[in-house]
Amino acid sequence: MVGIIVVTRAALLIARRTSTWTIDAPLGGLSPECVAVDLRSPAKLYCGTARDGLFRSRDSGRNWEPVGPGIDHPMITAVDVGHAGQADGFGIVYAGTEPSAVFRSDNGGDSWVDLAGLRALPSANTWGFPHAPTRIMFGGSKPT
Repeated sequence: MVGIIVVTRAALLIARRTSTWTIDAPLGGLSPECVAVDLRSPAKLYCGTARDGLFRSRDSGRNWEPVGPGIDHPMITAVDVGHAGQADGFGIVYAGTEPSAVFRSDNGGDSWVDLAGLRALPSANTWGFPHAPTRIMFGGSKPT
């Protein structure tokens, strides 16, 4: 199956193609801000929202659930999955919030640690994760 993920301020859209294209709009009304795909496990998706926190899907976006505890702010403005120092088969997930903070999960979003050291930098009061006034983000995967 081929999939395309589109995030707009109004909706998260997931298009899938088997023999024909279908489009789903999960997380309706939650104002998606950002999305990330775990490239080593493309069925794992993460979506940050403007006021309702971070959600994850383990089945290519068919079902969504809030991530585990530890993120202190409901406005998620950035999310990414890294694989350097990968823990227990999970990509390391990073979530940026507003007020400006970065959180890390080593277990696929079950729990989170605040990377508070970033706020100790001398320039901390000058940076943030601002909203882009108009933004459309795309992601896609073709599982092997």
